Amino acid sequence: MPKITVKYTIRRISLAPLAKFGCLLGTLASFLPSLLCSLSALRLLGLVRRWLEGWQEGEMEILGFTATLDFVELLGLEPVLKLLQGIEPMPWTFLLLAVVVMSVASGLLIALTVYVTGLGYNFLAWLTGGLVVELKEVRAPGPRRQA
Repeated sequence: MPKITVKYTIRRISLAPLAKFGCLLGTLASFLPSLLCSLSALRLLGLVRRWLEGWQEGEMEILGFTATLDFVELLGLEPVLKLLQGIEPMPWTFLLLAVVVMSVASGLLIALTVYVTGLGYNFLAWLTGGLVVELKEVRAPGPRRQA
């Protein structure tokens, strides 16, 4: 039985499904990097919080007199310290929120990239007539016989 060969020309790619697929794929692909970045950010925020808390009771000796200074207050870093202290009781909420935001943002960036690539293909297909694909009919394998 001869194989039938059929040729098709892809003249246009539908952009909306392409962008949806790119967004889903980008979100899934960026989940692990987002998780690792969020864990690193959580650890870094804890280190910065402890570092700033150490600045609250700074001592300085001038001409034999010891003065206690609050460097956080002097530098106007109180709002930053309060924000960092607010994250401490709910680290898992911050972690989950950061992972979701970074994954979705990455997915949207990939969707935009794929969308622009689809626009480029559609423009080139309009100029050149599109991509020709040759398809061959293949018979599905029959049921296996058991010995």
